[in-house]
Amino acid sequence: MSTSSPVVTRSVSVATAPSEWAKTSLQNASRGIREGLAHGRERLTGKVEAVAHKAKVPAAVRDVWSDTKDTVQDKVGQVTRRLHDSKEAVQDSASGLTRQARDLTEQVRTQVPEPVTGRVGQVAQVMRQRPVPAAAIVFAVLALLLLRRWIPRNREAELSGE
Repeated sequence: MSTSSPVVTRSVSVATAPSEWAKTSLQNASRGIREGLAHGRERLTGKVEAVAHKAKVPAAVRDVWSDTKDTVQDKVGQVTRRLHDSKEAVQDSASGLTRQARDLTEQVRTQVPEPVTGRVGQVAQVMRQRPVPAAAIVFAVLALLLLRRWIPRNREAELSGE
């Protein structure tokens, strides 16, 4: 077949001339492309929103962390100030009590006879030099006093029970 044959020229003219079928095909194809693009945009928008949300979460966590850290630091500062104030108040009270104890000791020394004061001073010096035996003696005396009070009560209970 030659290129001048009527069949070839007719098929070329049919192929180049827009027909209804071709228009419909093009319209369907362009509609499909538009729908595909719209669907792709929706998916991409969803993914972008998800990525943006993931980016916002660490920032939100940092904000909450920062707020919490600031709150804790403020509370620690308040507690520290209160402890400092309380410490000063306790030290002032202790100083006052120490002064009162010294004053009372001086008053007692002036009222107690000299031989008793000398003996008490000697006992206090021994207790400072050897605190363990002194504590043992004090404990023994207290135990004896408690037993003395406790034993008569038990005897009375035994006697009344018989």
